Amino acid sequence: MQRRNARYGLVSICAAGAMAGAFLLERESQKRSAS
Repeated sequence: MQRRNARYGLVSICAAGAMAGAFLLERESQKRSAS
């Protein structure tokens, strides 16, 4: 995600036919505000 400068990523897994799972990732911004 960092290499492609992507904010979101998706991981999906299919196992044993009808069994499936998905995981959504959000990358935090590298720039932090100084408070």
